Amino acid sequence: ALDHDQIDVAFVKVPYGKYKEAAPVTDAEVNEFYEKNLELFRHPERVALTYIAYVPKDLEASVKVGDNSIAAYYDAHQSDFATPEKAHLREILFVVPPDADDAARAAIRKTAEDVLAQAKTGDFAALAGQHSGDPLTKDAGGDLGFVEQGTLDAALDDAAFALAPGQVSDIIETSRGFAIVKLEKKQPPGTQPLAEVRDQITTALRESGSDPAARDAMGR
Repeated sequence: ALDHDQIDVAFVKVPYGKYKEAAPVTDAEVNEFYEKNLELFRHPERVALTYIAYVPKDLEASVKVGDNSIAAYYDAHQSDFATPEKAHLREILFVVPPDADDAARAAIRKTAEDVLAQAKTGDFAALAGQHSGDPLTKDAGGDLGFVEQGTLDAALDDAAFALAPGQVSDIIETSRGFAIVKLEKKQPPGTQPLAEVRDQITTALRESGSDPAARDAMGR
């Protein structure tokens, strides 16, 4: 019933700030307010401090690391520098769309089988450039580079690391579709040489030594 009702309003705007300073306040009123509201003006105990911060990170550069310390760390942490078995692989991927029906899937597999027959004796890299559905590796002849065992799709990983260098796999069903891989070369597991990890060890020793260095500096 009141929908769309309108009214006329007249108002006077009073600027509060203009009159605030002019309001009379007596000393007695101030004292009375203070006595009644002591909690408003209470503050906790405070102290003034002067301190010097010894930040371990700032002292890392001053920590001396010798050759003997580096060698001892390397010998005691061999597992940290272990390298797993790796395989240099090439792949031809035949992508199966998620919504592909049985007929479409069968057609894609038939194409994969035809390419596999050529890959067994032909130029694998050239065939990857022609047929692979992986845009990241197609132009590089399907080159995946050196891959650590356990990092690929499980079926692909098992098949790839079972191959001998130069051997081509059968068709492998993966989460992306069908794949054919060729093993170019295998790199056996090993340990990174000290020369390669020297800087890494130096950084670790300086980080671990920075906290004692900060404590020693505070003691002085």
